[in-house]
Amino acid sequence: MDALQLFEYENHRVRVVKGEDGEPWFVAADVAEVLGYANSRKAVADHCKVQALSVIPERDVYRLIMRSKLPKAQEFEEWVQESEEGV
Repeated sequence: MDALQLFEYENHRVRVVKGEDGEPWFVAADVAEVLGYANSRKAVADHCKVQALSVIPERDVYRLIMRSKLPKAQEFEEWVQESEEGV
């Protein structure tokens, strides 16, 4: 994996690394915090296919977004899509 990149979303840090295949992997705790999940490990275990890692692939970020009950989840999804260009 490449070096860690730090992004900001509404005063929340979102850390991302690129995998060997170029796919972005997000720090699960950062995504869970932005989306309002109280327990990031439980959120990842309940909603993501890759469940044993502290970083998750982009596809699992979208799974967490889709299951979030916060209205800001859609805004965060758009931010992730826009930020992809910088990853």
